[in-house]
Amino acid sequence: MPKPIQQFVQFGPIQLPYSQLFILRRHVFATVNLKPVAPGHVLVCSKRPVKRLYDMTEVEAVEFWITVQEVAKVIKYFHNFKTNCHVSIQDGMHAGQTIPSVHCHIIPYQGKDFDILS
Repeated sequence: MPKPIQQFVQFGPIQLPYSQLFILRRHVFATVNLKPVAPGHVLVCSKRPVKRLYDMTEVEAVEFWITVQEVAKVIKYFHNFKTNCHVSIQDGMHAGQTIPSVHCHIIPYQGKDFDILS
């Protein structure tokens, strides 16, 4: 009997169905954050479960950062923002990482969203 085709990616303890992804590549995927802090909040995630950024291979890292850049461009176009977005990685549990797998938050900046940070 043939092996069933996997229809999801694993993101820490969460299984994300392909229907929730808008980019699926060899080493990374992108999905809308399930608990967004602002409209358009997207995650770019490593497909291989690596806990820290430095654990990624060079090939994975290149694909990861190219995808982050592409997603930021799409968010800018889709949400009609001028130039700004927050790009953030919480690299490790003590840095606030809640899912133990490398992922990057890309959040459109809407003017007063994060005034507390400035």
